[in-house]
Amino acid sequence: MPVIPKTKTIKPKYGRCKCAYKDCRKWIVRERLGQKTCNPICALAWIKDKQADEYKKIRVNQEKKSKDAEKKKKAFLKERKEAIKSNSELLSDAQTIFNRMRRLEDLKEFAQNNMAPECISCRTTNPDIQYAGGHYFSVGARPELRFNKNNVHYQCNYHCNQQLSANKDQYKPWLIKKIGQSEYDKMKADHTPKNYTNDQLRTMKKEWSKECRELKLWLDEHNEFNQDHGD
Repeated sequence: MPVIPKTKTIKPKYGRCKCAYKDCRKWIVRERLGQKTCNPICALAWIKDKQADEYKKIRVNQEKKSKDAEKKKKAFLKERKEAIKSNSELLSDAQTIFNRMRRLEDLKEFAQNNMAPECISCRTTNPDIQYAGGHYFSVGARPELRFNKNNVHYQCNYHCNQQLSANKDQYKPWLIKKIGQSEYDKMKADHTPKNYTNDQLRTMKKEWSKECRELKLWLDEHNEFNQDHGD
């Protein structure tokens, strides 16, 4: 019986591939090295798509660079503005952050005790009004107590804090119940002057801002208690 010789499969010299044009993608046998498309029409379409992608990348990079430059500019201006602030301006900034921190701390305390947030003076629990970190002893009368935590508590802003100037008649008994008579007497007797340098105020503001962010994150995880309608 004669032996039939095996036929050799002739492989394409440059191999096979799929057409690079996304709307074609059929298999082709390369006729030349580096061939990527099946015909000139697909080649032109593929080149146009490739150029469009490159232009898009360039545009995205330019937009990113522009945004980064704008961000750096804003950061620089903010830093310069902060650097030239007077002591009174820094004191005001620190007071705002401190009051916000005390309001958030009280909100967290209410949440941990499963209580609805309520004004320390009139005891309203209305969730639709604005609340503040209200001072019992005012900053004007007792500036040494402006950053005393026992002196600042969750209070409805318009009625008690502003209209009634802290509503001290109702504030006092609830304050004593909250912090205790001895702490109240100690705070009342403290007349030690407090003077802060610019660097101290910046450090205090930075630390309290961090504390505010952490408190806000905690409250966001406990949405039913997050009634932060302050400044």
